[in-house]
Amino acid sequence: MTAAYLRKMLPAVAAVTGLIIGTQPATATAQSPAPTGGYTVTVSSSTFTVTDRSTPAREGVPASDTRSIHEVVYAPSGPPGRLPTVIFAPGWNAQTSDYDILLRTIASAGYLVVGVDSPGTSSYFPGAPLSEDLAGNTLDLGAALTDVENGPLGGLVDPSEVAAMGHSDGGSEVATLALDATFASYRFNAYVVLSGVVPSGQVPGSFGATNNGPVLAMVGTADEFGNYTPVPHGTGTESVYATSGPSKVFVAINGADHVSAYTGVGAQADDTRRAIVDFLDSAELHDPAARWRFAVEEAADGLSPVQNLGPGWFLDRAVVGMAVSADGQGYWVASSDGRVLNFGDAPYLGEPAQPDGPVVAMTGTADGGGYWAVTSDGAVYAFGDAHYQGGVQGVDLAAPIVGLADDPATGGYWLLGGDGGVFSFDAPFLGSTGNIRLAAPAVGMAAAPDGRGYWFVASDGGVFAYGDAGFAGSMGGTRLERPVVGMTPDRATGGYWLDASDGGIFAFDAPFEGSTGGVALVAPCVSMAARPQGNGYWLVTADGGVFAFDAPFDGSAV
Repeated sequence: MTAAYLRKMLPAVAAVTGLIIGTQPATATAQSPAPTGGYTVTVSSSTFTVTDRSTPAREGVPASDTRSIHEVVYAPSGPPGRLPTVIFAPGWNAQTSDYDILLRTIASAGYLVVGVDSPGTSSYFPGAPLSEDLAGNTLDLGAALTDVENGPLGGLVDPSEVAAMGHSDGGSEVATLALDATFASYRFNAYVVLSGVVPSGQVPGSFGATNNGPVLAMVGTADEFGNYTPVPHGTGTESVYATSGPSKVFVAINGADHVSAYTGVGAQADDTRRAIVDFLDSAELHDPAARWRFAVEEAADGLSPVQNLGPGWFLDRAVVGMAVSADGQGYWVASSDGRVLNFGDAPYLGEPAQPDGPVVAMTGTADGGGYWAVTSDGAVYAFGDAHYQGGVQGVDLAAPIVGLADDPATGGYWLLGGDGGVFSFDAPFLGSTGNIRLAAPAVGMAAAPDGRGYWFVASDGGVFAYGDAGFAGSMGGTRLERPVVGMTPDRATGGYWLDASDGGIFAFDAPFEGSTGGVALVAPCVSMAARPQGNGYWLVTADGGVFAFDAPFDGSAV
């Protein structure tokens, strides 16, 4: 079945959305089920315009040189800190609101969900769509992510944990984003394709196993448009699974039609939606319990999986930080599952064994002979000549821990919460914003060279200085291409650098030595570290890639 055939039939599909359970029609009075997650959901919408791409004509509506994109944001109320995010693409001649129960269910589980109504094909806009616009719609997904990151909810987006999900033609757009090298983007690290296909020959570029994260492909066995092709290398939704590289899952939903299992009422639809959430929890929250739940849901109510999951795919969390040896000729890189790799002359000193939660940051001692790692719940692990002074695990935190800085004067350290709260351990408490509502969440901190002050930075680039840490400037109030993810001090000048998720560097009373802001990274930048002697720094990306600027390159984890 071609996508062109599918798009002609989808208006009829949209008309019965939510009215089928497996092969049994629901009554017209059936009520949509309530979301099963623990958070209430607030819905908002807006429209933004991009000027570098055009909009095809619709029935009664002429083509346009620009492109107005409508987005609907489902935001959960309650979860602290930055949130894993899902960008959703509806099917042909449908719109975000047609998938309300699916998107609310995901948002109620703690995800920021953004539905993207594209101007050429969405039923949100006047006039019936006339032409397929898979390439333009695929690009709209990244444009919507950028718009949200730069808007009032931008501080909620975790740039390292963004999934793309789509249904029907929208699923084909997600397949394009995951598997077509022309469209592939490091900004997405998990993909959910619902009754979509690989649109070979319909978009520029070629398809292959380019996915940089796990893929879930689902389809009903009674799909009325031929998307269920239960043979090896079939042309329907199975083609997404066949083309993807590990890790990947294909789920056939017995008796379900094109839409019923995703937006319908009944046990099978409930289990399908739960399975999608559990897949996302495995891929984005790296929760081993969710992996077990996903396996349970796969076997429920006629969901029949085929899978090729790489070892520990749900635990292989991204790299989160780095620390530098005393002479600047080596460094350590830590990932959120507790693994620590050493490069150059940095010796292996140990790593957390089965940490209490995901590691979120690391920092080295002032003499470069050790390092600490901290988890999101505030458990601290010390190695080498770094001394354990305590943590906040077990404390009812207002926001998760996001940063860690050493006190070079005392050998102690500070922990930073996402709300700007600071916890001191054998280090002086000099102030915080724990009782102030920040415009964007705090993401990282650094200590002044003399240990008598510290800074922390928020994702919008705002900098907060305490003690004798001098305020040299910030990016607060400036529209950023990508959010700031951390900072590091320049010991030579007393200034600092801020690093953004695209590897862009903002230097304040510190020399600019280069960046990757203009490079298409495979994975987002997550942290940076500077040479102890001042000048020069390294950037590290979520996949362990290291970029050196006026600093020795001693290897990477990719």
